[in-house]
Amino acid sequence: MVAHVRLGTAIAFPPKPHLDHIGMPPDVVALRVEGLAPAAIRLVWRKQESSRATARFVHYATTAHAAAA
Repeated sequence: MVAHVRLGTAIAFPPKPHLDHIGMPPDVVALRVEGLAPAAIRLVWRKQESSRATARFVHYATTAHAAAA
């Protein structure tokens, strides 16, 4: 996500803990934005993906989402 911001092809609204975890490159600016409603996010991957790591991540993410609902 930050790579796309650095390339100028995207803006992002990541949660602060995410930014704390990845660290901010010196050429990227992060400002606090208040008043945004919670948003639905989408998990996206290549249709022909065969990585076991991707499969584990998708399984974990969808299981966590279902448990939180």
